[in-house]
Amino acid sequence: MQPNKNVQNQNHVQSYQGVDRRKLLFAGALVVVVAIVGILIYALVEIPKTSTLVVGVGPKDAKILIDGKKYENRTYKMRPGTYHVTIEREGYQTQESEVVLEKGATGEVRACLTTDGGNEDWWHNEGYTEGENGYYCQAYYDMLARRAQAEMEADNKIFSLMPYKNYEDGYMIAAQEQEGGKVKVTISLLYCKIDLQQMSKEMALEWMRGKGLDPETYDIEISILCEDLEPERW
Repeated sequence: MQPNKNVQNQNHVQSYQGVDRRKLLFAGALVVVVAIVGILIYALVEIPKTSTLVVGVGPKDAKILIDGKKYENRTYKMRPGTYHVTIEREGYQTQESEVVLEKGATGEVRACLTTDGGNEDWWHNEGYTEGENGYYCQAYYDMLARRAQAEMEADNKIFSLMPYKNYEDGYMIAAQEQEGGKVKVTISLLYCKIDLQQMSKEMALEWMRGKGLDPETYDIEISILCEDLEPERW
């Protein structure tokens, strides 16, 4: 009878081992499935977020809603598209706008709310370190300045081309907007000899024409910068 008991025990051990192997295989398969599902969810949710959005609003505790979802002052990865923005806080005027996010580009949602009493300068005595009201409001006005500069350059091609320096041909050119909107172009000549100065001036004017700028439409000012240096030094 003893051999029969041994056979039964061996059968039980083999049965348990078989169950354990099946459990391990099932657990392993489950881990693989969960990992695949996680990768698919990441691919569907995160990979399309090819745009970057920087959010910075003062007051720092203002409520920021983008397409109805609450956001905070920080940087986000977003899907490209057009978003509706609402910024509100008690005691301040609500601001609404839209932000367009391009694929692979960075967009900004910045604001410095005006108080209900019309005070736009309330933040001047606030802290200017990162995370403080002064920091976010200053960043907002810096953004406005950048956009104004970009618009000016787009409206007037000359500002995207100048200042320009050509030491080999002996001249530098700079542009400056004057009152009334007219632009003054200063051509600085680097050679000292008069004949070389005239040559540099003509080359500078020719450079402008080659860039599609008509010198006749600008106030041209000539400046001599040689200070009696020998031409050979240029």
